[in-house]
Amino acid sequence: MSSSFSPKILLLTAILSSSILSGCSAISKLDYETGMNVSEAQLDAFNTSSTKQLDVIQQLGEPSKKENYSNVEVWRYHYVLIPALPTQKNINQDTVFEWDENGKLLKAYQTDSSSSIL
Repeated sequence: MSSSFSPKILLLTAILSSSILSGCSAISKLDYETGMNVSEAQLDAFNTSSTKQLDVIQQLGEPSKKENYSNVEVWRYHYVLIPALPTQKNINQDTVFEWDENGKLLKAYQTDSSSSIL
């Protein structure tokens, strides 16, 4: 008894199924992505004792938003990823740098509001 499915269709189905089930984290051409994705390794490289504002700009470019609160200047690098597959989480994240009035880095951290429709 022969199968009515071609080997190519079976292979494609197997690959797609394994990607969906494994929660494949690679970004595809169908995903929506905008902003600056700052990795934890990049963030960890910015040391509060020696990092200057120019260092951050050289590594990441200009921030998407600058704000001032009292004597603290806050830089935000916003990042959004909406995967094409509904089984993967959306990412809505800000990488935040807080500077004193002399341009000394006080804090660097990420806020995260990832979500999934499942």
